[in-house]
Amino acid sequence: MVFSDEVNDTSSPIRPTYSQYDSDEDFCPYYPQKMDKAVWEKYYQQVKESEGFDITDYPGQCAMTTVYPMPFYLNDPKNVDMMTDYAGKALRQYNDEKGTNYKVNDILKVNGGGCRDFIFYITFSVKTRDDKDDIFQAKVVKDLRYRLQFPLVRPKVKAFIG
Repeated sequence: MVFSDEVNDTSSPIRPTYSQYDSDEDFCPYYPQKMDKAVWEKYYQQVKESEGFDITDYPGQCAMTTVYPMPFYLNDPKNVDMMTDYAGKALRQYNDEKGTNYKVNDILKVNGGGCRDFIFYITFSVKTRDDKDDIFQAKVVKDLRYRLQFPLVRPKVKAFIG
């Protein structure tokens, strides 16, 4: 693996970036297996295209993963309640900005990320004015003082086909 920083000086371990791989057997993930470049490429593409909400190809625990699925997080009713509260607050911001009156119906999925602040990527269903279901996404940032920010609240983006 080749490390470099902003000025291409490899002597500083403080802020390494991973510019290219020179081996199929790099150290990530944290358990012994070969590095699968195709999975990493799919992972980064999915993170970029979905902005962290839809990841189906997760390469495993590693410092290079910025967003990760939390498949068992919603098994705990306390977590479901907390995510419902966060989604409700995010949706209230959306409703105020757009003049709508959506209500959170169900939490469908949660991804996580972040370092200093924790980021929840929440996918949830809402009830529309005419009592139909729609899917929304909210990026919820929880800082060290437990303050919440909602930098992204939107209807789920439909995948582009073609």
